[in-house]
Amino acid sequence: MNISECNPFIRAALIQPAVFEGESPRIAFDHRIFLILGGKGVIYIAGREYPLRENDLICFPPETEYYFRGKMKVAVLNFDLTRAFQDQRTPITPVPREVYDPVQRFDPTVADGFDQPTLLSADDEEREIIMRIVAALALKAPYSDARSSAELKRLLVDILEKRDSMRDLNTRLAEKILLYIRSNAAEIKSNKELGKAFGYHPIYIAAVVKQKTGKTLHRTILEERIHLACRFLRSTDSSIEQIAFDTGFSSRNHFCTVFRGIMGVTPLAYRTQVPHQTYRL
Repeated sequence: MNISECNPFIRAALIQPAVFEGESPRIAFDHRIFLILGGKGVIYIAGREYPLRENDLICFPPETEYYFRGKMKVAVLNFDLTRAFQDQRTPITPVPREVYDPVQRFDPTVADGFDQPTLLSADDEEREIIMRIVAALALKAPYSDARSSAELKRLLVDILEKRDSMRDLNTRLAEKILLYIRSNAAEIKSNKELGKAFGYHPIYIAAVVKQKTGKTLHRTILEERIHLACRFLRSTDSSIEQIAFDTGFSSRNHFCTVFRGIMGVTPLAYRTQVPHQTYRL
């Protein structure tokens, strides 16, 4: 379904004021939006951990496995994208996968662009929309359902537009990160150091690289180090130990293990198999 065709039904809108914490992954029966109003913590979605802080916004479809850890004040919206189940106004508490019954799921409708979890930072306008929805449904005033539904649809459109814009930014950021790795692979000591160089959390840096390349950040750095090592093996007479050091490895053994895993041969075998080349700038 296109988002323009949606007529959202909000099943619940409330503020969780205190500790917001789970013990294990649970599956939701409808769409969820969470806005972090204060505090810090993490959310685990499909086995991945995402740090959270004030104004972070999380949106995901039904049947998403998740749970929170931390002390946070959170605004929560439970909703469907159509009115097919508007007579069922009581939310169902998320349950572990082993007891989840898909028959209990409210509405199978998922809009284009909302089939996967979305995490982004809410601006003042988006935060105000969510707080208006919470207040309107709490007061149960005339037309509050219609007004809140319209507000939610506007919020969902904002989320789609912002996410698309972020993807464009992430593409450019990924290109900058990959260029930096190619130029500095031997000197990069950790993901944290790389995150600091770009002013982002290392988990975010890793996610951007994975989205662009399909590889983990660690694997990307290792491959660039090995490509550099191949160049040294072809163009210099440096020892294997020296090349390992020059490409950022802590030992010859570690270097040889990684080299063979990526290239299929040992560094020495590679050197004897590949013609020697004089490297010029």
